[in-house]
Amino acid sequence: MTIGWREWVSFPHLMTHKIKAKIDTGARTSCLDTDHYDFFENEGDKWVRFSLQSDRKNPGDLLTFESPLSSYKIVRDSGGHEVLRPFIKTQMKIGDLSYEIELSLSNRSKMKFGVLIGRVALKDRFLVDVGKDYLIGQKGTTSDP
Repeated sequence: MTIGWREWVSFPHLMTHKIKAKIDTGARTSCLDTDHYDFFENEGDKWVRFSLQSDRKNPGDLLTFESPLSSYKIVRDSGGHEVLRPFIKTQMKIGDLSYEIELSLSNRSKMKFGVLIGRVALKDRFLVDVGKDYLIGQKGTTSDP
């Protein structure tokens, strides 16, 4: 399946609406924009509580989620700095395809896209046509047919 350099994706376990994602073959990992996160234990396991803006164009409306912490990994950010980031696993839906991916949590408020989908999430599933966008997804809710 061929996708464009940006696509509408959703994370059904986190939110009911689709969001624009940058498809970034230069990035190894995927990333989700979070305003804040903190850690806690749940029945002996490490979890992370994080906040997402319901609409990046109208800041202020925060949604809070909790998820098991998948791992911590060192990631090189867009400025070339190595940072330790928390990761979660969740379902991603793009077009009619739904599968689990791992996302780092990071403040991307200065970036144009709140979601970045990297090579690990794309591998063996998609070809990316960098000259096109929105080839398989449409704006809407995750319940759209």
